[in-house]
Amino acid sequence: MIEQTLFANDVYILYLFIVFCLGLGIILWRKPIIQLTLIRILNLLIALPLLFLRGKPITRGSRKTHVVNDPFSNSDYITKKFPTLDEKELSILIRLVSKMDNENRNKFFETCVEVEGGHIISLNLSDEDLTSLPPEICSLYYLKRLFLRFNKIKSLPPNIGYLKNLEVLDLRENQIHSLPTQFRALEKLEKLDMSYNQLERFPQWESGLPNLIRLNLNNNSLFTVLESIGNMKDLEILYLQNNQISFLPESVQSLKKLWYLDIRNNQLISIPPNLINSQNLKEFHFDKDLG
Repeated sequence: MIEQTLFANDVYILYLFIVFCLGLGIILWRKPIIQLTLIRILNLLIALPLLFLRGKPITRGSRKTHVVNDPFSNSDYITKKFPTLDEKELSILIRLVSKMDNENRNKFFETCVEVEGGHIISLNLSDEDLTSLPPEICSLYYLKRLFLRFNKIKSLPPNIGYLKNLEVLDLRENQIHSLPTQFRALEKLEKLDMSYNQLERFPQWESGLPNLIRLNLNNNSLFTVLESIGNMKDLEILYLQNNQISFLPESVQSLKKLWYLDIRNNQLISIPPNLINSQNLKEFHFDKDLG
């Protein structure tokens, strides 16, 4: 009896080791076909004890539970859910999903990823406790919308500039101190939310981000706004509330499409004279002592 128990334990340890190796191979292997093959093998191994125990009660003390099948552990679910998805992007999706628990995986499939024309165009990884941007995301060339709010991201990689088709980027409530120079390559970006971060310097975008319409930099640690903001000719909405800004450049007046500006709770001593009487600004929020 003791020998049978020891043998069963050895088999169980070997089983766990094989499952671990397959899981590691799925994460590290780059070829989608091999990844899918490894996932199918892994699912088969996981299914063996489930098939044996299906419907049978498992006694835990005085309580009894039943084995429940998890449809999201099956790799076929991913391919059936996104049958037209490009192979490379399918591989990226598999790697992202492999790091999630079942509850988040379910939510991710249903509401956080959008595919169009065989490519991922929208991705929501908000509130995933991320400390950095998963590098594979920067390979999603056709991505238009990326939501990363409520994480702990401290910096963005230089290859963020590869997302040439990005239109919406939400980085609200992270821990970002600065942006890489390559950020200016996001020429199609229309909406950027970087509120509740730790930016100390206004990003030097020069002539970059020519299509930016909405910019939210509320609740950072900005000390100044650069003259280069005047190059954002399409900017309509600008949030600068709750910073340490002491100077507002006159180039803000050249933003002819700007109709909303909020500069409350800063360290400003004065405002460019023509800005208060601007006919373009329909909503201008500033501290009363500056008026």
